Amino acid sequence: MRVFIICLEEEKEKAVQLVSFLEKTGIPSETLLIKTRDEGLKLIDNYTHVVILSGLGPGWIDFLAGFFCGSHLPLLVFGEKAIESVPAVFAFCFKFFDTEEKLHDYITSEHEIAKKNEAASEVNHIRQALLDRGIPTTPDALVQCVAENKVEEVSLFLSAGFLPDTKDKKGIPLLCIAARNGHLSAVEFLLRSGATVDVIAEDRRSTALIDSAMERHKDVIKTLIEAGADVNVKNGDGQTALIIVVGAGDEAIVDILVKAGADPDIEDDFGVSARMYADIFKNDKIKALFDAK
Repeated sequence: MRVFIICLEEEKEKAVQLVSFLEKTGIPSETLLIKTRDEGLKLIDNYTHVVILSGLGPGWIDFLAGFFCGSHLPLLVFGEKAIESVPAVFAFCFKFFDTEEKLHDYITSEHEIAKKNEAASEVNHIRQALLDRGIPTTPDALVQCVAENKVEEVSLFLSAGFLPDTKDKKGIPLLCIAARNGHLSAVEFLLRSGATVDVIAEDRRSTALIDSAMERHKDVIKTLIEAGADVNVKNGDGQTALIIVVGAGDEAIVDILVKAGADPDIEDDFGVSARMYADIFKNDKIKALFDAK
């Protein structure tokens, strides 16, 4: 939205006040100050609205009425003198406002409509970019792109309005899909885009941290911890990430989790903790990591 303002130089304070309002609203504008009502006309181009703040001569009114018939550009008239300068025969070409509040409300409403139209146009452009790559704009296609670590395509989906916490048909969130596959770049992108770090996958009742622990994706685990993942949350079997990696004997990840605050004494559904599993598996190195905590 861009506004062209026409005002008599002697009434320029009106234009100054309107420009101030437009700037606060984020609407660019240009002001034409004319010395007399019949001063030479000016070509109006690349604007979406024209605002008339002063009474204009017949030449201006005839020109603007003809301009409206050709372009249907909204012609807004504010103020008693400005309104009186428009003959009844041309009234259909103009929108009249007798108070500043009504004018501001109308401009604000038009600005909101313009922003929505621009956003819709951008979304359509992005969706077309996906289609041009042979990718349908569906949740299933987004899930597939995450599973294949196609971060650029995933970014297009999110820009088109898809949510970073989208789930597949089994209820598995995008972040968990990326974590299970060890796709660090996809995990990082989803987190930057606002994905919930502890979002739950419905199939395992697990978080991305637990999913990455199950596959022992160390770098993904580090990234999730840095993003604030809960290191002591349990999955559907009552297992924490620490219990899972102790069972796998992965001392490096145990060390990462312990340093991040993972509790070795939380018990699973069988009443066995990570510390107990370390003892059962006779893993002295892991037991030492717990003892050093």
